[in-house]
Amino acid sequence: MPELVLDPTGYFLIRANQETKEIEVAFCKYEEIKFTHPKARFGKNTVNQTFSSKNLKEILKWIKDSHLCTKEDHLEYIKKELNLAKECLEKGTKYIQD
Repeated sequence: MPELVLDPTGYFLIRANQETKEIEVAFCKYEEIKFTHPKARFGKNTVNQTFSSKNLKEILKWIKDSHLCTKEDHLEYIKKELNLAKECLEKGTKYIQD
């Protein structure tokens, strides 16, 4: 398995909100992570920006226009997760980000 190389810009938390039927995206910067334990790989998520929409193209436009993603493989991962979240909204099932 190849080593994971993180996008230096930051990372995304994605949620499918069944009440609003929107996909909610939160962007977090690494320097804002507050480690909760010295051996923790990731600490508390500190959200820097948020966006929500029913339209995946609008979400991707926000990510691109805001320059929140610098690695093509990271953008492909985000697209995959957004599609899974949308599918869960349509089916009424729980979405868990991979």
